[in-house]
Formats: sequence, structure tokens, C-alpha cells
Amino acid sequence: VNQVSQTQYRHFLDDVLYTHDGHNRGMTGPQHDPCRDNIFNYFQSLGLQTSLDPHSAAYYGPACTNVVAVKPGTVRPQDIYIISAHYDSVDNPGADDNASAVAAVMEIARVLAPYQFEATIRFIAWDAEEVYPRAGSKGYALDHWTENLLGVISVEMISYNDGANKVYLGADWHRPIQDKLASAIQLYGQGLTTVFTNQIVDTDNWSFVYWGFENTYITEEWPNPNYHKLTDSVDTPNYIDYAYATKITRSLVGYLATETNLVGAAAPDTTPPLAVTTLGAAAGSDTGSISLTWTAPADYDANGAGPNPAASYNLRYSTSAISSNATFAAATKVAGLAAPKAPGLDEAFSVTGLTGGTTYYFAIKSADAAKNVSVLSNIASATTQNIVQEVLQTGLNGYAGQKDSYLAGNSTSNFGSATQMIVAGNANLNVSKFRRGILRFDVLSIPADAAVLSATLSLYSYAPAQVKGKTGAYGVYPVSQDWADTQVNWTFASTNIRWTAPGGDFAATPDATAPRRGVAGVWYSWDVTARVQSWLAGTSMNYGWIVKCTNEGRNNQDYFYQSSAASVANRPKLVITYVVPGN
Repeated sequence: VNQVSQTQYRHFLDDVLYTHDGHNRGMTGPQHDPCRDNIFNYFQSLGLQTSLDPHSAAYYGPACTNVVAVKPGTVRPQDIYIISAHYDSVDNPGADDNASAVAAVMEIARVLAPYQFEATIRFIAWDAEEVYPRAGSKGYALDHWTENLLGVISVEMISYNDGANKVYLGADWHRPIQDKLASAIQLYGQGLTTVFTNQIVDTDNWSFVYWGFENTYITEEWPNPNYHKLTDSVDTPNYIDYAYATKITRSLVGYLATETNLVGAAAPDTTPPLAVTTLGAAAGSDTGSISLTWTAPADYDANGAGPNPAASYNLRYSTSAISSNATFAAATKVAGLAAPKAPGLDEAFSVTGLTGGTTYYFAIKSADAAKNVSVLSNIASATTQNIVQEVLQTGLNGYAGQKDSYLAGNSTSNFGSATQMIVAGNANLNVSKFRRGILRFDVLSIPADAAVLSATLSLYSYAPAQVKGKTGAYGVYPVSQDWADTQVNWTFASTNIRWTAPGGDFAATPDATAPRRGVAGVWYSWDVTARVQSWLAGTSMNYGWIVKCTNEGRNNQDYFYQSSAASVANRPKLVITYVVPGN
């Protein structure tokens, strides 16, 4: 009994069972299934015979899944005692109702698992208690009514204490099991007072009343002011009485150890989990990250029972080869790994914060609940990507490789020194009203063999009075011949060199389009990744883009800043993210 720990109890309630503000363990709540899986994994990690007990929709309720863990008796295994609590809630955190009871069942299992008992103990987390009529426990009772169930205890709401330190035991009538449990409370409850009641609390022990089994529920003083409310949360101030709940848990341990007849400690487990042999590593999608995969190892207890999941992982990395326990111990330990999954399931983890362009070596060990540690895994290695982002913008970090202008329909004027780049169409298809931007960025700073992850061209629309139209789109079209920013116009690409067609030589299909915004003070952006990659690869020439209305038969217009704008931050920019060659 003295092994019951308030700290451990609180860990289960606060950290394992999803009891904080915003959590929802209702039947369709986002935390329902993860809570069930946490309970299952923990029972299994103790070496208990653990299974999911599903029940399809039937007359006794909706489809639901109980979690059942068994500690077989060593002398009279046919005699069975059940300690249980429901893990579902009424679409709320359900800290007291009823995670407080599930935490007690988990703590009881932790304390009793290493010992041997004459009779069998079943630790059960019921599902769907909040859905009439107690679907999970009723389905289980229907399936197991022929067994010799000598005692069924339903733990129901045990962490709210109004200061009276009372504990209520209830059943259909006063049963011997209640007297035995009251004796345990008097011996081990550290001052708790037992109150017997025939008041019907519609909880899971009632699923066993029909079959005549010895049963009772154990619960706190009523009423609880946060009952079935969103405030039934461990975050509610001055609400959860962890000491009170721990005293009830101590009493239940004393009762079970007495009734099932403690035989002695189990044989010590000295068998470590099997080694991981499938560790694999690959460069992650971000700079300085490595993605790891492996298969969860199996663990067997001293009697060869299993396979069970391991209890924890120890993952380490180094920039030098890991070849022994000594080099493993000297390597950097990785934090944040989840508890191991069931044996044979796929595991994955991403190690971040590494140095780009560096080769790392990884190895892993696992340990069981008895602190037995596996041998070293296979060694996996990978080289991190060195991902770089460059912002090409005139005046930023000394960049001076951008040129721009705009073409005015049927005009031989040049606007290379203008602040504004005008892009416009005309509903009457009056070419003299057309305006097309033209711009180019040199990309000489980007390695020719770089792998471009993204490239985004952006222009800033700045003049509210010049915005016309709200529909349509602007496209960026790759230019197909060279041009001079101080000479280019509608007719000429440069002095004495005409465009093949007035208005510029460019592809019929844009590299990208951006929908009209209809307002100023906004950035327009185009994804030009494929085009920039083709420039680096030499499969197309970099003559920049024409920026124009995709449908010039609309009265659309925007004024964008050119590279001569006063503010560097508002000038055209090309942002390129790429992987450094060799990675």
C-alpha cells in the first residue's frame, strides 16, 4: 500500500488522460481515442495481458471499446476481481468525471503488477459510460456473466473533496464487498470516513447487478460543482484534491491485495527488450533535420510472457561514427521521444536543430519498466540538407542585379528610370492604353547545380488612386530576347533592335498568375520556381518577365514600385530557397 504515489497518480491524471482546458474525451471527441491508446500502452508496458474489448452497436448501446488488462492468478485463476473506471467524458475534460478514477486504476495496476496473487485481477477502463445504458460495461457483463466474478468495483469520481473526507460505497443493497472495502478504507485510507448508501448512481457496477455479482461503486461527496461542465478540468483552481484521491487509491490497493491473497513478489525481470535492427535515416525537408524510422522492438518478462512494448527509448547522435557503448554514451541524447509503440509497429521521429550539410550518425537503445536496457541498435547515418534562402532585391545586401521598366502601348518612350511600373488593360482594346511591366533579376549568386525548392517573384502595388478594376489576373510571361532597361519601349528591345512583335517578345503562356486584389498597399506574388530552376540548369535563357493583364480587354490597372523606389523594402524582389549542391 505504501508504494502508492501521489506524484505518480497526479502524472496519470494531469499528463496522460487529457484532462486540461479544451480537452474532450466524449465518444467523438478528439482526445477520446488517444486517451484509450495511452491507457492501453501503459497497461501493456507493465507486462499485463492487455487487450482492446470492442463492442459493436447493439441494444445495449453504441459501438465502443473497453481496455482490459489481466493479472492472472497463480493458484485460483478462475476467481476474478475487477477494478474499473470509465474513461469517456461528456464532451469535456472530465478530470474528476472520470479521469480521476482511471488514474487510480492505472496507479493500482502499477503497484500490483510486479506481485503474484492467488486470484486473478482485471484492470478495466470502460468506454461509453456516459452513453445510456453504460454501453461498455454492459456489453462486457453480457459476454462474461458465466465467469466467477467475486468482486466488481466501479471507481467513480474520486478527486473532489468538500473537506469532509468522506467516501461513499453504493450498490443495489448492502453487500459484503462493501464491508470489506470499508475495512480497507479504515486501515489504509489515512483518515477517510466511509458512508454506505443505497442511492443509485448510474455507473458501471450496475451492469453487473442483473447477474448477481458482488459489486459496489466508490465515489466522493456529492454534489460536485463542476459536474458535467467544461470546468471539470485539472486547470480549475482549488478543484482537484490529489491527496484525497491518493488515499482512496491506497484503500483499493489494500482491498485487492487482501482479497486476491498476495503470494509474493514476481520473479525479477532481467530480460532486456530486443534490439532495434531497422533504424534508418534520411535528410529531412528542412535545413538541419534528419528523419528517422525504425520498428518498435519487443520485450518479454522473466517468464517469457510477451511480446510487450518497451518502456522508453534512448536515441543519440554524433558527427563521428557510433561503434560501441562508449561512443554511444558520448553521443548527444535526443529529447522528446514518445513512449514505444506496440512491437512491430512503425516508429518515426525527426531530429531538428542540426547543422546543415553535415553527416550525422544515429543509434538507439530501449529499456523496459524494470530498467533493463537493450543492446545497441544498428547504426544509421544521413547528411542534413543545407537549405539557403536568398532575397534578390535592389539595394538589399548590396544586390544590384535587377533591372526593370514598363512598355506603354504604341509609345517609343522609355521608363527605365521611373519609380512606377504601370500594368494596365483597356476594355476597348485600345493598344495605346496598354501597359506592360518588364523586369529581370540576375541569379549569378545561386549555384548552377542548386536544387530550387521555391522561387517567388513579388511586386508592391502602392497607389490607391491608380487602381482600376477588381477582377481578372496579372501574369508573368518569360521574355524570349535580351533587352536594355534604359532603352526598352513598346517597339524596341534596345536601340536599333526591334521586338519581333510590338509590345515585347514573350511566351504565350505565363509562368504564373496572381488574381487582382482591387486595392493598393499590397504585394502581388508569383510562384516562378520552375523558371528559375530552368535558368540555373541552362534549359532556358534568363531574359526576365513581362508583367501584364492575362486579359488586356479589361479596364484593370495597378502602379507597382520599380527598383528605383526610395524604399528598398518596396522594390521588386525575387526570393529563392534552394538546397546547396552536394546535399
